[in-house]
This record gives sequence, structure tokens and C-alpha cells, in this order.
Amino acid sequence: MDSADNSQLKSILDRQGVLLGRHQMQLDSLGKTLETFAGSMSNLTAQFQQLQLGREATPSNPVPAPQASVVSVLMDSGADGNQLHLTSIPIQNPLEALAITGAPLVHITHITPPKFAWTSTADKAFQDLKGRFTSAPILIQLDPSR
Repeated sequence: MDSADNSQLKSILDRQGVLLGRHQMQLDSLGKTLETFAGSMSNLTAQFQQLQLGREATPSNPVPAPQASVVSVLMDSGADGNQLHLTSIPIQNPLEALAITGAPLVHITHITPPKFAWTSTADKAFQDLKGRFTSAPILIQLDPSR
């Protein structure tokens, strides 16, 4: 090998070293982001379990009934008990499912990635969340004649 080949090889190896350094920095940043996300998810899981309000599903009753204290709060609230009032009380909030579904959308708006990249995963998450929010009974106009 002559000196020209050696200098070309050295140049290629230097570029590869720079690229490896950049990738290592990106991996370190991604690791920190994942640790933060995991901590947030465990916090959300604890909050979600608290929102379950002590309800338990059984094989004979797959949809758990609210705890007696929740029923007493509803009964003592002084509301007239119409459907609009009852559906506006947050008895159970599916935060964990929404957080998991929306995670790709949160990722693309995070400050760490160098540019905004809309992926098929983000599009699927967006379509799923859009479907959930537009089909939710709370967003449907109630018919006062019913």
C-alpha cells in the first residue's frame, strides 16, 4: 500500500469514528429519554390504579361495580342524576391506555430528535386516538328529548 491509500484509509476511519461518536451520543440520549419515559409510565400506572377506586372484576362480573364510597359521593353531590351530569363525573380515567397509545406522538415532539419525522407508527397512533376521541359518548351531542 502506498501513502495515498494509507491517507484515504485514515480519512475513512476518522469519518467512521466521528459517526460512531455521534451514534453513541444519540444512544445515550435515547437511553435517558427511555428512563424518563419509564419513570413517567410507572407514575401513570400508580395513578391509574388509584383511579380504579377499589373496583375488582370477577369472572361472573367482567365490568366491575363502583365502590360504595363512590356511589355515596355521587348520591350526596346534590345532582339531579341526569345522564349529562353522571357522564361528566370522572369515575374511571383510562390514562394508561391513552399514554401508551400516544407515546409515538409525544416522541416526535420531544426536543431530543434533531427534526420532526412523521412515521407510520405516529400516524397509526394519531388515527387511533382520533377514533377514540371522536367516538367517545361524552363528545356526542345529547338529545334533550330522550
